[in-house]
Amino acid sequence: MKNLLLCIILVISINLYAQEKPPDSILNNEVKLNVGYLLAGYPELAYERIINDESAVGISGGFWIIEDGFINFYKYSFVPYYRIYSRLKRAAGFFVELNGILFSQEYYKKNKRLNCIGLGLGSAIGMKFIISDGWIGELYGGLS
Repeated sequence: MKNLLLCIILVISINLYAQEKPPDSILNNEVKLNVGYLLAGYPELAYERIINDESAVGISGGFWIIEDGFINFYKYSFVPYYRIYSRLKRAAGFFVELNGILFSQEYYKKNKRLNCIGLGLGSAIGMKFIISDGWIGELYGGLS
């Protein structure tokens, strides 16, 4: 079951274009897979809509596929965000992000396992690289 879920996530994250240049409406939409989290057992998919050359909005969501994962912060999380990019390239380069988070967390208190659902606000900074047509890479970090 876990392998099937992983295969579905990978297939969804692949973008293929037969045209030489995709239409502008496609260029405004990005679907991303967080490879670092995937390797840790917490696949995270994100959708980002580019508003203009300097800003974008998006949402990401992730969940544990490994019972005792690498770092079990959240059982699942949904993170809507707004990014402001530097003016070097269209929606690429250095960015500052403001985000919110809805999460479910499991923790221990006095030898009891407790579950909670929470909301939070946060921010992040990072770099977005355009590798080639249809492929991007990001390095970022922040706190929520």
